Amino acid sequence: MKRVEIDEIDFDLEYEGYVWYSNQQYPEIRSTIRKSDFMTMPFIIEGNLFAKNERISISIKNVDGEYLIMQGDLSGLPGDQITELEYITTHKLPGISKVKLVRFWDEVEDEFCEGMKTLKPSWKAFKGFVKK
Repeated sequence: MKRVEIDEIDFDLEYEGYVWYSNQQYPEIRSTIRKSDFMTMPFIIEGNLFAKNERISISIKNVDGEYLIMQGDLSGLPGDQITELEYITTHKLPGISKVKLVRFWDEVEDEFCEGMKTLKPSWKAFKGFVKK
């Protein structure tokens, strides 16, 4: 995952995910995102999108009036360094029972294991929904 600016998002992709606006009680399920979504009020509080065909994951958070956008390419990740996760959603998303995530583990030398390499959690990325 790397931090990106709004202009670096591919707005032409088909996404699965949600966007939560500042004037809404619950997030809304979305299959698209537009540049104008970032330029108007109400603003996006939080969003998670996944382009299945391109395997691109986008995380959006608004922190103190600034967008923190993280984007990751989930294709080609080493299989021994990822864990597929599913969590029951705490958001009220109609027709959705769980959210899917991928956790990536960095390989690091561990000083407590005589310098042997171990895996340490590095980042998580949204990977879509499990529908009811």
